[in-house]
Amino acid sequence: MAIGMPPNLTTSGQGAEHAVPENDIRVRPCVTCQTKHNNAYCPNCGQKRLGRISNAMVFEAVTDVFDLDKGILRTALDLVLRPGKVVHTYWMGNTRTYTNPLRLLALILAISTYLATFMVDELMRQIGRDPDLKIGNAERSQQIIKEIGDILSNGNIMSIANLMFLPLFGLALYQLFKYLRLTYAEHLVAFTYIQAGSSAIVLPYTLICLLISQQNSDLGFLLQAGTGVISLIYIPYAFGQVYGSPGKRWGAIARGLLSFWLVSGVISGIVAGAYLLWMGI
Repeated sequence: MAIGMPPNLTTSGQGAEHAVPENDIRVRPCVTCQTKHNNAYCPNCGQKRLGRISNAMVFEAVTDVFDLDKGILRTALDLVLRPGKVVHTYWMGNTRTYTNPLRLLALILAISTYLATFMVDELMRQIGRDPDLKIGNAERSQQIIKEIGDILSNGNIMSIANLMFLPLFGLALYQLFKYLRLTYAEHLVAFTYIQAGSSAIVLPYTLICLLISQQNSDLGFLLQAGTGVISLIYIPYAFGQVYGSPGKRWGAIARGLLSFWLVSGVISGIVAGAYLLWMGI
């Protein structure tokens, strides 16, 4: 019998005296490691036996997203209002209350990228359908929208670059906040949550701009410029909440912003250099 394995968890492939007969209709190979068993979880790798995707599984996935106790919506709301609470809770080892920071950030960035692309495409279609625009004005409008689309695209590139360079942000925070004696991993978690919180605020604002732009393209694009302002307000606030203490928040904000702008400058230089090489300039 396998060491540490209860008799009822031992499979016939392991040659135990209490092995499950191979002709038992309940025995099926694990989808991950192919170990034959008849349990809810694979005794070899721990993979849960799920069977075919069902309506219940889809419903469970949806409720996990909108669960006000521990779902993505709850995490995003608390990040916007109380970023310090979210980060400190995760630092203390409570990883069940809030969504994993990297998973949350990746999801928000994916949605934001889609909305930005959709907004530009929709405005291009509106100009093409507008009978009141002269050909010259329409061409000029399309050119302007294409330029704005390029700006939005570059913004998405920077967001993706920030995601790729998260370890660098964590390293900068680790160096500037050494006196707190936090580990590198704790700084990495903190900045990932801060980045996710910033994106969580910008996301609904971008959606509002999208709806407005369908009625008034000029106003929609004008409001879209406010996304940078939102980030400039939220990020210092988050650094103060996460790293500051009563009476010492301004110092934490200054250190946090210094690390953010230093790494952002490095990323901008790398992205610009890669773009110039790609264009052959």
